[in-house]
Amino acid sequence: METSSFIKPLRLIVLALIVTILGGMTGWYVYLKTKETSIQKIDQLRGNSTTNTQYNSFGTPSTGGSAANQGTSTPIGIAPSAKTIPRIWHVDAQPIAGYGFSSSTLEYIPRANGNIFAADLASQTTVRVTDTLFPEIYEAYVAQDGSVVERSLDTNGNITTFLGTIHTVAPTASNATTSAHLSLSGAYTAPNALQFALNAKTKTYIYTAANPTGGASLYSQGWNDAKPVLITSLPLKSWVPSILTDGRIFLTQSPADNIPGYSYQVTSTGVLNPYMRAISGLMILPRTSGKEFLYSSSASGLVNLVFATSSTGLLVPLSTIADKCVWMSSIEPVAYCAVPKSITDKTYITDWYQGLVHTSDEWWRVDSATTTRIYDPVGDGIAFDVENPQMDPTGNFIVFRNRTDQSLWALRVTQ
Repeated sequence: METSSFIKPLRLIVLALIVTILGGMTGWYVYLKTKETSIQKIDQLRGNSTTNTQYNSFGTPSTGGSAANQGTSTPIGIAPSAKTIPRIWHVDAQPIAGYGFSSSTLEYIPRANGNIFAADLASQTTVRVTDTLFPEIYEAYVAQDGSVVERSLDTNGNITTFLGTIHTVAPTASNATTSAHLSLSGAYTAPNALQFALNAKTKTYIYTAANPTGGASLYSQGWNDAKPVLITSLPLKSWVPSILTDGRIFLTQSPADNIPGYSYQVTSTGVLNPYMRAISGLMILPRTSGKEFLYSSSASGLVNLVFATSSTGLLVPLSTIADKCVWMSSIEPVAYCAVPKSITDKTYITDWYQGLVHTSDEWWRVDSATTTRIYDPVGDGIAFDVENPQMDPTGNFIVFRNRTDQSLWALRVTQ
């Protein structure tokens, strides 16, 4: 009787100890998993995720995009085997803030981390160049010397613009370091700039900023200048500024279907010379160092593209907008345009800018009013809604973003 009374409390104590130990182990496991998830999230932002097929933690060349159209990397000491390079390449499947060409190398900046990547379009390989974390970059630009502009929002919702420089030679997919990533340093400028444009050659940039009493002002500033220069003040805020590598500056009203738009060429002294007047849904694409330009219109459900000079205009038999076009890098006035297979939306431009509609585009060559289709993605089982197309300096590749998911693509112009 006494032994039974002693054993029963002992069993309860042992059971309580077991429960306590198991509870402690469970809590420790949950803690470790939580820390692991947090570390993985930080690694993904920095580009070190082992599950991200776009790159690895050593910055060695890796492929981007889908398996069907990705490039390859060759292990050290193994001779590469002969392979066919696809004409279309999904450079990176993650959302991309911006891109451009440093020499002949493509540089691009993902939205998630603000790192700089370099891509070799011929071999279809990519390498991460920097690991300085700038999360949530919504807009980015690349200068010809490899410098970058990264635009974001601070914790108070203010627009920030960062001018960044890599302290090394312009990166390429072959000379970028594979043992350690480089850092990006620089300074902030142009607080709360509404619209921004960069001269990739001179690194002069222009931007609009809201006036306290209404409207907006247009400013110009050199990369190393301490203060901006006021070019002109405007009664409206909704302007799209652009600056070409030849130094010409243009201001165009933000386009909207069925609403007459105006465009001006702006002199260094702030004089607004009319360029295009009262064109519904107006978009323009001037050609650098040339008199030719493309413009598009949208009225009554019809979207038209015009190949123009200062004195003539020829209707191009393609229904697309100037924002889907890019001039060829040559002395010949030839452009390439992404053309939707169909446009059924009566307010296409407005809805497209708001992300309410998307199109499936083909690529066409435009030489005055003569057009030739050069690529239909249906044959490769893919589709994209083209925005921000850019031509590489050799004239062999077009790089563009898919507006549907903000991923980055490259197309070889010829077969």
